[in-house]
Amino acid sequence: MENATSVAVTVYQSDNYSYIFSHYVSQLNMSTAMPAKSPVLGDIEYNEFVRRWLEFSLMICLSLIGTFGNIHTILVYARVEEMNQRFHVRTLITWLSVVDLITCFAVMPFETVTIRLNYSVSSNEACKLFRFIGHTTIMSSWLLLTVIAHERYRKIYSIFLGNHSSPKKGNKITSWVKSKSTFFQQNVVCTFIIILSVIVSSPLFVFLGIVTVPVTLNNTGLSGTQCTTHRQYRGKLTAGLYAGIVGLFGLSCFIYCSYCYGKILYLIRKQSEKEKKRKENNFQLRGKINKIQRTLAIIKGNRTSWLQSA
Repeated sequence: MENATSVAVTVYQSDNYSYIFSHYVSQLNMSTAMPAKSPVLGDIEYNEFVRRWLEFSLMICLSLIGTFGNIHTILVYARVEEMNQRFHVRTLITWLSVVDLITCFAVMPFETVTIRLNYSVSSNEACKLFRFIGHTTIMSSWLLLTVIAHERYRKIYSIFLGNHSSPKKGNKITSWVKSKSTFFQQNVVCTFIIILSVIVSSPLFVFLGIVTVPVTLNNTGLSGTQCTTHRQYRGKLTAGLYAGIVGLFGLSCFIYCSYCYGKILYLIRKQSEKEKKRKENNFQLRGKINKIQRTLAIIKGNRTSWLQSA
């Protein structure tokens, strides 16, 4: 009887110590503003991370390469004097490198964190801010690449067809860039692009946030938090319509860039064919001239010999 009583007291003390320890851990998590999660949820996150390790590694590599590559591009175009004097889209490329640098240095690390902590993202402010920055930089990159393609398109036309010749379709789409871009004009264009991207990306502050989602893996009955679209905005007339408009805009930029570079390749090929044909005509003309000169030399030689014999 005494042994049973001592065992019961020992079990009670052990349970009491476990309760005190778990209560202390929960208070520590609350004081440090870190969400407490069960070991099962942590294991599920780790298994999900292992499943997406290739995506995680690729994003880390792109972030590192993009960070150092864009810093190098900015330094080259800003400090090399030949780039300042000769390259007509230098300012546009510098702005594009700055935008891509923000993406690689700030946005991609946040996305890698969301891959690793798939069900534990709890900061609503960080979710909205980094997704907004990512959307803004992506739209800015689209527009800057489109303007760069148009500028190169116009430059090729001015070289091959004369300074007064310009692509008609390009003028209809971007009528405000008719003459050769200066440093001031390019900075105005880039500033306008950034402001436009910020305005278009502003609805993300409403659509996105921390959402509690069920963890359906193995029917565990657990729930986690993710940075995604709120459920009330997932309809076709809200986030769906917004995504469709932005996607159509990005597709339009891609089509116009493809058109510009396609026309550039066509003009270069056409010009090279003309140059090749001109060289062939010059070679044939030179051969005819040499043949006439040889014929005249023969006639002159025969005439001289005839006069001498006479």
